[in-house]
Amino acid sequence: MTGPPLETELKLDVDVQDGSTVYESLITSFGRPTAHHHLISTYFDTTEDHLWHAGITLRVRRDGRRRIQTIKVEGGKAAGLFSRPEWECDIAGETPDLDLPTAGLLTKLADAEITADTLQQVFTTDIARTIWLVDSEGATIEIADDDGTITTKGRDEAIHELEFELKKGTCAALFTLAAKIGATVPLRIGVRSKAERGQALRTSDVSKALEAEPIALGKDLTTAAGFQAIAGGCIRHYRLNEGLLLEATDSETLHQCRVALRRLRAALTLFKPILRDPESIALSDRLRTAAALFGDARNIDVLIDRIADPKLLATLTERRKAICAELLSAIGADNFRALMLDLVRWTSVGCWLSEKDTAEKRHQPITAFAGHVLDRYQRRLNRRGRHLARLSDENRHKIRIVGKKLGYAADFFGTLFAGKKARRRRQHFRQAITALQSELGSLNDETTGAELLKHFTPLAVPSKADAALAASSKNQSISRAADAYEMVKDIKRFWR
Repeated sequence: MTGPPLETELKLDVDVQDGSTVYESLITSFGRPTAHHHLISTYFDTTEDHLWHAGITLRVRRDGRRRIQTIKVEGGKAAGLFSRPEWECDIAGETPDLDLPTAGLLTKLADAEITADTLQQVFTTDIARTIWLVDSEGATIEIADDDGTITTKGRDEAIHELEFELKKGTCAALFTLAAKIGATVPLRIGVRSKAERGQALRTSDVSKALEAEPIALGKDLTTAAGFQAIAGGCIRHYRLNEGLLLEATDSETLHQCRVALRRLRAALTLFKPILRDPESIALSDRLRTAAALFGDARNIDVLIDRIADPKLLATLTERRKAICAELLSAIGADNFRALMLDLVRWTSVGCWLSEKDTAEKRHQPITAFAGHVLDRYQRRLNRRGRHLARLSDENRHKIRIVGKKLGYAADFFGTLFAGKKARRRRQHFRQAITALQSELGSLNDETTGAELLKHFTPLAVPSKADAALAASSKNQSISRAADAYEMVKDIKRFWR
């Protein structure tokens, strides 16, 4: 059997209420549509979700009189740009035809017996699709404007998205075309396939903030490919939570958005040896400015958690509403949406991928690069953390930043060191670095909270008893942080 066609597409999310604006913009830019389709797709899996856990989707799509069976290998979690092997074949009925040669892949890939008796319908999508075929920058691109719903047992979700599928040419043309449309209508980078949306709808709380997903790096990756996987995972983490934040600014969703951007900034620092070109530096500066938008809101959330006085709590809550309103306005602005698209374009086809000065480092195995990075930040933490208990608040904060980057590096690169001993050491290392970050984080929160509180209670003077209690609590945290530092310094390295 020959290899499957590789589908390459850029996915962009559209707010449902902006659907008519998007359609009008496409008409203005590209004229009458090439085609209209009403697509009803039914997705199938076993009761134990064998296909989904194996990264496979199986659907039967009804398009007029046609019935099309599709198998897709979902692969890694993507951010905007999706490249997936897929097999398509016309069939006669509404249920999967497992006699087709390609259907034999299901049992092989899922490592489970896939038969008609084991399959069930899990969700459906009902999509009105309008298509334009566009020639741009020497490429041929199919633009699909998809508007419809996903339905599973007892639940449904409205969706509207644009898909730019590359039919001929280079990926760079996808981003140029997307930026052109994004300049006239509000678009956001899409990070979930319809299959993933349907799976989330049927199995999880779609309104709950999401932590970062594990990033599985293969040892055969180059350093450049490893960075692309890590950056894509961070962007995906942010976008999954940004959609929730736009609906409700709860503290945990806001925190996860901030963490995602902080992880992405850390990745840019860790991979700085291959990101020295002007475009990378400029994007890093834009990302730093964007991440700073979340700082005030997160600081006031931390302070609110520590306040018991009802009157002060009410004042802080009102201030939080104002800060969150400013934040939502900022992330809804054109330049912020453009930043997310630019980040995906840059990681995929940016100038850093063709810089001669960094070519050798880009092409080296990711495992070698990871070991050097972990060694470098471990040495930096060991050096700066000496005499931690006697350092100033500012210098302890600097140690916290180094420790945070070391912790992120351990998360990013952890799967590269997969032996039994390495896994055990990594678990111990993560426990130690987490304990250090927890104590240093608490100290930083106390310092930041005290400064912020002065703006709301400028004349308040703590009693001697309260001051003594606060000093005692701080000293205990410093002592625990010093102990945690010694543990991190002395623990065996999982990457060696």
